[in-house]
Amino acid sequence: MSRYPLETVSLGSEPLRHLVIYPLGAEVEAALQGGEAEGTA
Repeated sequence: MSRYPLETVSLGSEPLRHLVIYPLGAEVEAALQGGEAEGTA
């Protein structure tokens, strides 16, 4: 059981992997698609 309502997403690959923490119920999928689009431009 979690103390805080959070969800995490691991992005990138070693050695540049990082963890992004979102509040539970946030639009995580939309945020990830927006971030990937910016990274490919």
